[in-house]
Amino acid sequence: MKKCVLATLILAITQPAFAIREYHKISKSLRAQGMGGAFYALSNDEYALFYNPAGLSFYDEGWQLMLPINLAVGQNAISKYSSIVNAFQSSGSISTVASNLDPLRNQPFSLNAGLFPFYLQQNFAIGLLLADTKANFDVIGAGIDTSLRVAAMSDSGLVVGYGRSVGHNLHVGLNTKFIVRAGGKKTYSTTDIAQSSSSSLKLTDLGGVGGGIDFDLGAIYEVPEGLFPWALGHRFSLTVTNLLASSFGIAAQGNAPQLPRYVSLGSYTIFKGIGPINNFIFLLDFAEFGLGGQSDEELGARSGSFWKHVNLGLEMPMGHMFALRTGFRQGNFTLGLGLNLKYFKLDFAWYAEELGTKVGTNSERRLGLRLAFGGGALNESAIDASSISEHRQRLKDVARARDEAGENEDLKEDGKKKGAAKELVDRLQEAEKKDPTAGDAPQGGTEPPQNGTDGGAADTNSSGESSGDPGSSPEGSAGTTP
Repeated sequence: MKKCVLATLILAITQPAFAIREYHKISKSLRAQGMGGAFYALSNDEYALFYNPAGLSFYDEGWQLMLPINLAVGQNAISKYSSIVNAFQSSGSISTVASNLDPLRNQPFSLNAGLFPFYLQQNFAIGLLLADTKANFDVIGAGIDTSLRVAAMSDSGLVVGYGRSVGHNLHVGLNTKFIVRAGGKKTYSTTDIAQSSSSSLKLTDLGGVGGGIDFDLGAIYEVPEGLFPWALGHRFSLTVTNLLASSFGIAAQGNAPQLPRYVSLGSYTIFKGIGPINNFIFLLDFAEFGLGGQSDEELGARSGSFWKHVNLGLEMPMGHMFALRTGFRQGNFTLGLGLNLKYFKLDFAWYAEELGTKVGTNSERRLGLRLAFGGGALNESAIDASSISEHRQRLKDVARARDEAGENEDLKEDGKKKGAAKELVDRLQEAEKKDPTAGDAPQGGTEPPQNGTDGGAADTNSSGESSGDPGSSPEGSAGTTP
């Protein structure tokens, strides 16, 4: 009995009460991660393709063509790198495998990497996602009962986004995504690892692979000038992501993890800066509340407490080339910085992901780095938003130009009608010149009365006698024209 109780206590201590429950996205912006993950009401760069497509309406700096490389690694993976290498190169007896896995027990490990070449211009962006891989694993159990739990997926495909203004204050956008996903989750025992002939991990073995199509809808509303006089600008946003909650059923082999459908609300406020800081950009997101789709918490389902959905962010641009960022995400502070050059861009983020169901239960610190090479315009709007009034004026100019274009069309139509009328008048005048009597014929086709006689006077016949009434006198016809 004592042995049974002891075994139960040991199992309770060594077995965690939670799995790894991360809010996976197809691709995450490291600029956003540095700002506590808050980005939905801003989204004024290429990552509008994965956050809010309406934000493309706010990018107006010219075209860009870039190749970014993204990498994010959990701090546990960095500190235990040698132990991880030994574990995945394990071979031989089960006890050897268990011994190599033992230093990794009850700790989450993560890795994210991918390429995302893109083209960006005002109102439009297109990107090619190349093997954006998200992987989490942990080790549970003890001794020969040790197990390795793995959840991973990789996304590749084409993403196209369009956003524009509708009137002076409302902006809307649509993303269309053609994605191929491979991955899933699986638990490996020490026996599985010991008997494996390869140390590599095939994502298709975790679940499956397949293609899918999905869409995002977004809207941003700019609060009219003067309503918040203490701020330079204020916005609210609404985004619905993964409308179809694609299950990747096109040419499927096995079952690739389904996409979650979720809705996000965002707020953006910009204040005048101090000293070298151009502006203070405050962001608040109530982000990614689940609306169906993926239901497995280990594969990205949006579950857990309300506070896992609350993100706060602050960006402080300094000039046109540098920005400092900080925020509060899922109960954890974040830091970030951005460097913006013509042919090179860098984003760094130190942030955390909450892997439990409640804030503060299983947070993992991560370091992220994004390097982008290419050319085109300086993405000043992504670093320096001090031109908010200029942006609003541009929107007004665009709306005024549309109104003037409509008025010009009306004037053209009126001109056509007036031209047709003038042409008719000219023709009549020309006809009168050729035949002066044209158009002078009296109504009814009768001759007008002459010499003062009324229309009732009788005409004379060829012999000069009156053809009038029998009672009329011959003298009465003396004034008639023969």
